[in-house]
Amino acid sequence: MRAALTLALALAACAPVTSDEPAGGPAGWILPGTEWRLVELNGEPYPARLTATLTEDGRIAGQGPCNLFNADYEGHWPDLTFRPIATTRMACPELAAETAAFAALAAVDHGENGADGLILTGPNQVRLRFERVE
Repeated sequence: MRAALTLALALAACAPVTSDEPAGGPAGWILPGTEWRLVELNGEPYPARLTATLTEDGRIAGQGPCNLFNADYEGHWPDLTFRPIATTRMACPELAAETAAFAALAAVDHGENGADGLILTGPNQVRLRFERVE
């Protein structure tokens, strides 16, 4: 069911994010295919579970506390944007936290990958910090 739903939400792929750093480079560059868990949103601990994976074909896809989501991403690392974000429409107790995370993700215009994990930022102090899922 989820696979069919994810397929139904699929949008046309955009150019993938690229980097001049090789995989496993000094900044720990391993983005496409790596699963990340959101741990902080705008400087506060994220109270729910949200995971995301950046794909080689220019997409981000994941599972929020309530819903599956995906979006195309555009740009060249470290400058990237995610648009439009498509989600399923299930309700759950963590819906407000999920909505805030999706709104922040839609505002992202920059990414970093370093010792603190994957950091996505945007205007108005938008900041999402992800840790690699082992």
